Amino acid sequence: METHYSTPTLGRYADLLNKPLSTSLNKINEELFTKLGQLYLERFGFFTVIYRFRNRKIWLKVYYFKSLIEYNKREVEAFINQMYACEFPELQYDECNMIHLPVKASRDVKALKKLETSAETEDYLQGIMSPNDYISYNPTTREGGTTWGSSEPNHNDYLRWQRMLFEGFLEPGYEDSLDELTTSPYQANYNCTAHKICFQNPKYKLSMGDGYFMISWETLLKYEHIEIPIKFQWKGVDFQMTIYSETTGRSFHCAAEIHYFDIQARCGIGMSTLGGGYIGKHPDIRIGRHQLIFSFGKTHVHLSFRELDFAMHDDTKAVPTDFTYFL
Repeated sequence: METHYSTPTLGRYADLLNKPLSTSLNKINEELFTKLGQLYLERFGFFTVIYRFRNRKIWLKVYYFKSLIEYNKREVEAFINQMYACEFPELQYDECNMIHLPVKASRDVKALKKLETSAETEDYLQGIMSPNDYISYNPTTREGGTTWGSSEPNHNDYLRWQRMLFEGFLEPGYEDSLDELTTSPYQANYNCTAHKICFQNPKYKLSMGDGYFMISWETLLKYEHIEIPIKFQWKGVDFQMTIYSETTGRSFHCAAEIHYFDIQARCGIGMSTLGGGYIGKHPDIRIGRHQLIFSFGKTHVHLSFRELDFAMHDDTKAVPTDFTYFL
């Protein structure tokens, strides 16, 4: 007969939490780990595992570093619920139950980066927990203490949640930063030796340095135009950008269309015989404590970042600030 404890702990219920999973659930866990799970654990401090799916209900184990998410659990729960609904629409669930497993140990980002599977990650997290650590397991119902209802997947809401996370929603000072931000000098090291890649169709040059990159092209002749598509990743977020430039006898313009999460923006500069000015509005792209900066010239678009001046957790300092390109 099972003994009911007044305070459920990891040590008392580890065997129940770690029962073998079906092939289909293992596949979901590994797919999520590869696509998002490891990234979210490194960046935001939470990690999820699905361990049961039956009668239009899913059961999850939610690990989180207590020092990072102690006061944002409900928001993280809401995001996780929407994440499973949107990332795995085949589940089609009406309820989502969650067991909370708060991790008191400090987050070691270097160790997290070395983990290669969902199962290995769960073993690691349980390994840095104490057997006496509290978990939100209900021994009577044999499930977690929190249950969310689920409606139809809302991809727009899900994208907004993602964007807010990467902008620093879980960090202290986030709400204040939306209204007023001061910035420190640019953080890029412009004295470094830039790497350059030349492309022929369309003909342009991609120059890369520490914390910046620039797309440039030769001066366009009269009535010439150029269109350059480029995909890049910055601080774990995927961006799609298309650069447009055109010149006539009396004018020229240089603009970029930027797509990321649920945001689409167009910005740039233009000039004619009547004067010059900005095209559109530069998007306010903030991820964590950094802001992405666009600058335009007649034959180039330059992207860099600068540091926002508001408090954050020290743990996030390990996050790289360089760019990754998909050519």
